[in-house]
Amino acid sequence: MLLTTQKEVPICQNGTHNSGWHASLNLEISKKGKKSIISKSRQKGPLTVQSPFYPEGSLCHLYLLHPPAGIVGGDHLELNITTHNKGQLLVTTPGATKFYRTNGRQAAQNQYFKLCAGTSLEWLPQETIYYPDARARLQTTVHLEDTATFIGWEIHCLGLPVNGKDFEQGQAEIRLNIYRNKKPLLLEALNITKKKKPFQAAFLQNKPVVGSFVATGADNSLLESLRERLAHSQQDLWAATLLDDMLIVRYLGTSTVQAGELFLMAWKHVRPHILGREATPPRIWAT
Repeated sequence: MLLTTQKEVPICQNGTHNSGWHASLNLEISKKGKKSIISKSRQKGPLTVQSPFYPEGSLCHLYLLHPPAGIVGGDHLELNITTHNKGQLLVTTPGATKFYRTNGRQAAQNQYFKLCAGTSLEWLPQETIYYPDARARLQTTVHLEDTATFIGWEIHCLGLPVNGKDFEQGQAEIRLNIYRNKKPLLLEALNITKKKKPFQAAFLQNKPVVGSFVATGADNSLLESLRERLAHSQQDLWAATLLDDMLIVRYLGTSTVQAGELFLMAWKHVRPHILGREATPPRIWAT
């Protein structure tokens, strides 16, 4: 879920990708005065953020950047974010993440979020696209303490359906793990291999786009009002449910645009109830 801004990638003379990018970014977010700021930052390789934006006053907006052109075999990216001391953070990406085809080496991206009590994180990246013949591993892990709040979504596109190219020869391992006080709230895993056709009816119903929206701190009344709000949408297949205090909306369909619209509606509806703030979309989404 990282920005791609260049068309070149490091290659060897035989046309294969070099040893790969190994990049990591570690951020700590805390409140100082009236604003949430980056209190600590440590970076290695081509993974960074733009300077913080404050369109909502105290809450910090960050845009995650990965300058190389997509993610290819041998790349390993790691993002670690910790929020503490009442820090409030929203993270998004200016463009889609792209896992390109590989000659056999795996590309991996790991995201680890630790939210201390009284803090919040909104993880709202644009879609991740898995090109045919990609070999990708994407894992997002969220650890919440006590009253910490998490709202997030992830949208995955297997293949290039607009171009009529499916993902039959690719491999993808996608995981989303959410814990509160070290106890699991949600453990999701999607594994696509050459031995398992990705779009068979019993698996993804021949749909190449799948996504999840989650929000903690919800209740049954919020679930029912959200279902009523989303009932007027024109999206493919979606469902909303509640696990303890965690609201989950799942999408299965043919369009990343539809998935994004569905999750945006969900975010705009639940955010005022959970964070006490009206939804303020990041400015980058309008460009």
